[in-house]
Amino acid sequence: MRKSGVVRMPQTSLNDSQVRALQAGPKRSTHALGNSLLLVVEPALKGGSKRFVGRYRFPPGRSGKQKEYSLGVYGRGHGQLTLKEARDTWTKIRAWGLDSGEDLHVYKQSVLPA
Repeated sequence: MRKSGVVRMPQTSLNDSQVRALQAGPKRSTHALGNSLLLVVEPALKGGSKRFVGRYRFPPGRSGKQKEYSLGVYGRGHGQLTLKEARDTWTKIRAWGLDSGEDLHVYKQSVLPA
């Protein structure tokens, strides 16, 4: 998909069955899910876990530093997130960041219960 040094994003994001079917390889892989939400699949030697990460810039704009916000691990068990839950959570967190003007890492301390 490379043309003149530009990496193109996939036209459609992954659905739940595609995420479930992803296998861990020898290296860490990152899959775009849309709206700056990513699925990171760790290498098989590190357990092959799948986790959701949101990318954003703070302060907003080109001059801001790119940061990552870890949402959680993919799965259906206690303390894990489904794809839909991760998308909903990321949308909520991004909206909070835009409204408050604060770094998203403050969200965990100010909004989530201790």
